Amino acid sequence: MKREITFGKRSALLHNGEKCAKLYIDEPALPVALADAINKESRIDVTDVSKCKDYSCIRMFHELTAGELLGVVCEAIGEVYDADTSVSYARPENAV
Repeated sequence: MKREITFGKRSALLHNGEKCAKLYIDEPALPVALADAINKESRIDVTDVSKCKDYSCIRMFHELTAGELLGVVCEAIGEVYDADTSVSYARPENAV
């Protein structure tokens, strides 16, 4: 599952697998506060926060359904960035 999350003038891309996920966010600094907010959920274990060129990445293992994970991530984004979130399906840049 890939979902694009927009909030304010920023966006994030959630790549979710069966037990692991990555959240790519267009954040110039490491989003440690966001990683901490996500990690508050007992069924999520944030394992890494890293910087990659123009974006940051939060890696995590989880025991959630796709919808539950998306809800936790959106709630954490709202809490940390004080912004409403909007979710859409992620499409490749060259898709028609």
